[in-house]
Amino acid sequence: MVPYLKAAQYEPKSPNEHVEGLSVMLPLEGRSGYVFVLAYLGKKNPDNEVLLQLLSDHVHRLASSFGKDANAQHRFEQFLGALNETVSQTVRDGRFHIPIHFFHAAVGIICDDRMFLSGTGELSALFLHRKPTQRYQVFNLFRGIQTEQALPTWEKPFAVVLDGDLEDGDVFCVSQKDIQHQIPQDDLNSILTSLPPKSATEKIRQYFAANDGLLLLIIKAESSISSVPESYAKPLSDVSIDSFVRGQDETSKLLEDQKPDLIGFLKTHLNLLYKKLTERSRILSDLRRGEPRLKILLNITHSLSHNIWKTLRRTVKGLSFAAVTLVNKERRNAAWKSLPTLKTHLNQWARTCMHAYRALPVRTRRFAQIGLILVFVLGIGLTSLAQFRKTSEGQKQFTERVSLIQDTIDRAGGAMIYKDENQARSLYQQATTLIQQLPTDKPAQQETIEKLMKDIETAMNELRHVVTIPSPALVATIKTQTGEEQKGVKIIRSGSLLYVIDDHQAVWKINSPAKTIEAFSGGLIVSPTPILDASEDGGHIFALNTSDQLLDIDTKGGTVTPVSLTMPSTSQSISLLAYANRMYVLRRTADSQDAEILKSTKSGSAYSTGTSWISSKTKALTDPHAFTIDGSIYVLHGAGNISRFQNGAEVGWQLGIVEPSATEPTRIWTDGTSKFIYVLEPKTRRVIVYKKDTGAFVVQYTSETFTELTDFVVDETSQTIYLLSGANIYTISSGHLKI
Repeated sequence: MVPYLKAAQYEPKSPNEHVEGLSVMLPLEGRSGYVFVLAYLGKKNPDNEVLLQLLSDHVHRLASSFGKDANAQHRFEQFLGALNETVSQTVRDGRFHIPIHFFHAAVGIICDDRMFLSGTGELSALFLHRKPTQRYQVFNLFRGIQTEQALPTWEKPFAVVLDGDLEDGDVFCVSQKDIQHQIPQDDLNSILTSLPPKSATEKIRQYFAANDGLLLLIIKAESSISSVPESYAKPLSDVSIDSFVRGQDETSKLLEDQKPDLIGFLKTHLNLLYKKLTERSRILSDLRRGEPRLKILLNITHSLSHNIWKTLRRTVKGLSFAAVTLVNKERRNAAWKSLPTLKTHLNQWARTCMHAYRALPVRTRRFAQIGLILVFVLGIGLTSLAQFRKTSEGQKQFTERVSLIQDTIDRAGGAMIYKDENQARSLYQQATTLIQQLPTDKPAQQETIEKLMKDIETAMNELRHVVTIPSPALVATIKTQTGEEQKGVKIIRSGSLLYVIDDHQAVWKINSPAKTIEAFSGGLIVSPTPILDASEDGGHIFALNTSDQLLDIDTKGGTVTPVSLTMPSTSQSISLLAYANRMYVLRRTADSQDAEILKSTKSGSAYSTGTSWISSKTKALTDPHAFTIDGSIYVLHGAGNISRFQNGAEVGWQLGIVEPSATEPTRIWTDGTSKFIYVLEPKTRRVIVYKKDTGAFVVQYTSETFTELTDFVVDETSQTIYLLSGANIYTISSGHLKI
């Protein structure tokens, strides 16, 4: 026997219950059944309306064209095919841009004793089947859809179809809310099985907050019922009750007629006032009577001219009187003398008004007082209401704009998942621009803006390949015997040990694994000017001061001896490299517009006079900072520029883009075994890493701890970077070497 179907749906009833979705349930033409759709979109999007309207149109078309003899399964398959094709074509045409994981929907047909269901996303679709034992078995149909469906795509969002039989007592319920977790299981089963669908929807709604949007469909199968007869005999008891009720109504009406009718009084006078206010003017009456338009126009012109003339005449008369009063001494003095009596006149006028007020009947005075109080309260209420509406509208606009910004951030996150960094960067910039346009009047708004900016900054750091070191490991701190800290100037690695030269020209030896520091046995460097740069070669550290004097620090012998090195006086030394018994010095030219590299060869215990090593270059090395060597020489100059030279000639080489771009780098490092070039920029507290063969940007390491960076050195064998910051030596792990 075909069951009798009852159905009901709940949709938001107030603006506070707004939800990005729709629920439609329509009866089938000529058949016992329903076609339904419930769709929910997780994020607010201007394109949502396009998709929801498309679903609604297809469901209405199916319901209106469902024939009396139509095959439900065949029509549902046709419906799904057309719906999938329309959705995919709409996406290809670019009519809406909604991520598929935000789309949750269920569509289906219940016809006679058969049910067909398809869906996508994640909804709560419960099917309660009544067994012969009168107990119910609960199924979540969407779990079956998710099990059979692969990752959803817009090419075929509704890919899985579930079908089954409907029997007496079965209940089907679908909602965008997880009602199984929101409502206790026993209560939910009792509501769905014992209450009619309409009452069940109202009961379930009570479990959610008043401003919480809810979409809900319930369809229940029951045994066939007979229709109620059109007429029946009314029992005598009902007739007696009706007579009693009518008698009560008449008695109440008679008693009411004898009471003071304040409401009737107000209604009568308000009607008179309304009639007076809405009474037609003479001009409108003339128009209605069909008077000539020229006559009406002349009347209007005459009335306006008369009023304007009266106003001008009184204005001119008043101004003339004031001018004469100011010019005429007697009248001016009389006016001044009358000023003290003004207060008396005002007091007299006030007493007259008060006397007239007291002469009024008591009831009239009370009504006047009540009227004034009501006007005052009404004014305050209207002002408060206007302010509340203004605040509510501002908050609504703020929420909508924040939702748009959040959607832009989510789209940028999706672009990052697909490795489209340019698109992600553009979307994050759009979101930042929108955030800058938000109001910051309230602390809550400021807090929301700060959170959004923090989310964008975190994502941008990922795009910029920024690795933030919150607490870098401290290797050692340079301190004298009295505990006074000494600022480090240069850090050099020789073998497994580190050596630091401080600003008092003392040399310190550091054992990094043991985290110990001790003064170098050779004592202080005897140099009349500060140390400019230092470099290690063959267990010897060569230090160059600002007077172009070279000092040899023997790390094994523990001695410091001067070494002969001749440099021209027309240029200024910038940096020093000791490499393969040769000394390379980077020097700024006399005009400060270029730089050169001088090479000196070791001869005995001295070095020969430096000769120019660069034979050709494509551009000037303006503002040189430092250089490094691995067979080729890399010169760091300008705002983060690096020029590469081989055998004295510059070779083509270009650095990758880094954000933010380097503006004030100071040091550069590589060696013959490294595949990377490292650049130190103290201003931004970071170390930038590039690929040596291509110049591509790899990563940048930064930490708020690096406040006084002066130098660094890299040990790629232990995957460690040592940084000299003030009196402290820190170490960080070079994670790019582990990839």
